[in-house]
Amino acid sequence: MRNAIFLSFAWLCTCCTTAVVIAAGPEDHWAFRPLGGVSEVAPEGDLDAAAAIDERIERLLRERELSAAPLAEPATLLRRLTFVLTGLPPALDQQRQFEADPSPEAYRALVDQMLDSHEFAERWGRHWLDIARFAESSGGGRSIMFPEAWRYRDYVIDAFDRDLPFDRFIVEQLAGDQLPANSPDERDRQQIATGFLVLGAINYELQDKALLDMEVADEQIEAIGRAFLGMSLGCARCHDHKFDPVTQLDYYRLAGFFTSTKSVRHDNVGSPNMVPLKMAPEVEAYRQHSERVAQLREKLESLKAEKNVDLSKEIDALKAEIQIAKKSAPRQPMAMSVRDGDEVGDTHVRLGGDVDLLGEIAPRGFPAIANPRQASCKIPQGQSGRLQLAEWIASPENRLTTRVIVNRVWHFTMGKGLVRTPDDFGNTGLPPTHPELLDYLARQFTEQGWSIKTLVRQLVLTDTFRRSTVAPDQTMAIDPENRFLARAHLRHLDAEALRDAMLAVSDQLDVTRGGPTIRKLTEYDYGYQFDSKRRSVYVPRFRSEQLDAFSVFDCANPNVVTGRRQQTILPAQALFMLNSPLTIESSTATAELVLFENVGEGPDVDTNRIETLFRRVLNRAPTAEEGRLAEAYLRDARRAPDFTDQSVYAGLCQMLFASIDFRFIR
Repeated sequence: MRNAIFLSFAWLCTCCTTAVVIAAGPEDHWAFRPLGGVSEVAPEGDLDAAAAIDERIERLLRERELSAAPLAEPATLLRRLTFVLTGLPPALDQQRQFEADPSPEAYRALVDQMLDSHEFAERWGRHWLDIARFAESSGGGRSIMFPEAWRYRDYVIDAFDRDLPFDRFIVEQLAGDQLPANSPDERDRQQIATGFLVLGAINYELQDKALLDMEVADEQIEAIGRAFLGMSLGCARCHDHKFDPVTQLDYYRLAGFFTSTKSVRHDNVGSPNMVPLKMAPEVEAYRQHSERVAQLREKLESLKAEKNVDLSKEIDALKAEIQIAKKSAPRQPMAMSVRDGDEVGDTHVRLGGDVDLLGEIAPRGFPAIANPRQASCKIPQGQSGRLQLAEWIASPENRLTTRVIVNRVWHFTMGKGLVRTPDDFGNTGLPPTHPELLDYLARQFTEQGWSIKTLVRQLVLTDTFRRSTVAPDQTMAIDPENRFLARAHLRHLDAEALRDAMLAVSDQLDVTRGGPTIRKLTEYDYGYQFDSKRRSVYVPRFRSEQLDAFSVFDCANPNVVTGRRQQTILPAQALFMLNSPLTIESSTATAELVLFENVGEGPDVDTNRIETLFRRVLNRAPTAEEGRLAEAYLRDARRAPDFTDQSVYAGLCQMLFASIDFRFIR
């Protein structure tokens, strides 16, 4: 029996672990079909677009005789909106203003205000950094630090701030070095964008340099496939893909773009390719320092050349000054980036994936299944072809790219994607719950200029987004997984939002924007001590070390493209909320603020303080029962001989931080 089972599954690729039934015709798979429906009159505005989305959702609910949930209460909706758009809790004045005027006009004004904020760019930039498998160290071997990786992080945040059209965003990340630039600043920005290609987890200590190059190309192919096309291309490195219609020849047609690209510097221990920047703020300081050292050296040579004069003391002094200047030298501004290789061209199929076993030549081109019109890949002589690859991926004709990105935006906005496996649109992934809606959104997205902000605005204006998380009992029983979107998804507050919220509530959050954030640069990332109170997107992100809050609360794995994070409920999370310095310090600081804002004595002072505390932490007023329980806790806590009002309120605050209503978005 054991042998029979082994033989039944022996053919499975080791990197493909889910057995599925493949449709008879690969082109019949939903993701490879043309966008459904016919061209429609474009909505006249965001409200019309939101109504068109709601109509498609409600049509499906009617067909299944499901009743939609009512709209959420104003306080609940405001908290949901602010965390989704900015990753931060609503301010006290925002809460009171919106509860006083929760009109559609006031809601739309809030949406526009948040979309225009830098906090939106930081929040949504973090989403893309998950997909870009962003980290500031290499992983593998001794996990070397990437001192310049922060530039790519800031590029991403800036792209979301400017609402860079997504098709341009794709091209800049894959081939920014090959695009024309109107200014040195733009040239630097496009070079930095290609950091996407060299941020992956790589063991740079590989001494077989041909193997190292192929490992890098393999990582790039897999990242691009998952991030932009929703396809697991890496499985075809050794053989035709076992589940999806991607051949080994397809894989090496893609590999030729990246074996023709300079991504790695081949020292004894390899490292990512670096390019100097021309207009970074540090450039002028580096230039001035270089000029100063050159002047000192010129003076030294002049003294050495003088005859018959004892200038040994002056010479020694100059040498010492030069050494001091060298030690204080600013870093030359560099970016992790790529360029076309010295040798470009098509590569061989590697038999069995072995870098040394060469098969037929694979002309550079696109996977056949994703290229139904057989778009040709005309590569200029002497170029890698990455620009042509990027333009093909970013084409409005590429049905995979547009479906994948609108599904990602839906996932980050609504809590779960229309396709609930956002990185896998293949046979091992799940089909869309609303295929017609997905195709409608994909078509509208390209027609409206590939604007992420426009799509997000339309989604948060829908009734679908604004509904309560609790639907009628019959609907909950028929559709417990909420596949048909009768209600809003209850979702975890993710690691970054949870940490940022605690710091923001306690007025400890450092809102400094951008720049390098690794406090102490070393060669490797082991043992790094985190002490930052900046927004979580700026906390150094390493592959071997990470902030405790990130590891406990399911942060993205930076070794792989992560479009959907794990969501767990574990004892370690409760223990973190009980014992971590972050929780204790934030609770103490919040208590101080509450006491400062509600000074006095008398029968109402505790009531006012409790309401302020609830509004700060849970972003709503307490219910009557919650108020009664909070007052009872205060009375009991004050019986301790060493109590202070600060310690009593800090304890109550910590309980609220640990509560479900803080850790989840309703």
